[in-house]
Amino acid sequence: MTCNHANLKDKLEQAQNQYEKGSQQLEQLQTQLLQISGAIQMLQQLVEETESTCSVSDDAEELIEAKQG
Repeated sequence: MTCNHANLKDKLEQAQNQYEKGSQQLEQLQTQLLQISGAIQMLQQLVEETESTCSVSDDAEELIEAKQG
């Protein structure tokens, strides 16, 4: 019984290459997730600012209506 060392070496190299590609893709995904997370935080701040601005303008409208009425 003989061992085909060359074949095993090729398969090992292929597995290592796939592992490296997978690791790089994982790093890219992590970076993208951080960017998405940052964008979501910015949107949340914008919503909060908009809500507070709108409530202030609503209060102002009520005061104006009260003085006019």
